Amino acid sequence: MPRTPTASELRSTLIKKASSFPQGSEERRAILAKLTKKARKGSLTITVDEDSKRDGQPYVEFVSKGGKDRFYQVKKGTWRNATGQMPPAELATIADWLLAGKL
Repeated sequence: MPRTPTASELRSTLIKKASSFPQGSEERRAILAKLTKKARKGSLTITVDEDSKRDGQPYVEFVSKGGKDRFYQVKKGTWRNATGQMPPAELATIADWLLAGKL
């Protein structure tokens, strides 16, 4: 009897499929719209998604009691906010993991 895939495996498969379409395409947006990635630890919430106003550019948003900041993926492993600042290395790693469906 075949093994039932886990939710994480299904999520990874859908993310890989979505990445085969061009950024901003309707197909990619339709798949990723249902896969908004979110993690929460205490008062910190991390969301990774694609910004439709930036042709589907991936972003990560960190929200805590101190406020919020949004970083856009410039290239794989590199994130910058609107003023060009990079997030702490640990947060960038978490963003990469969430975007890849590993968290």
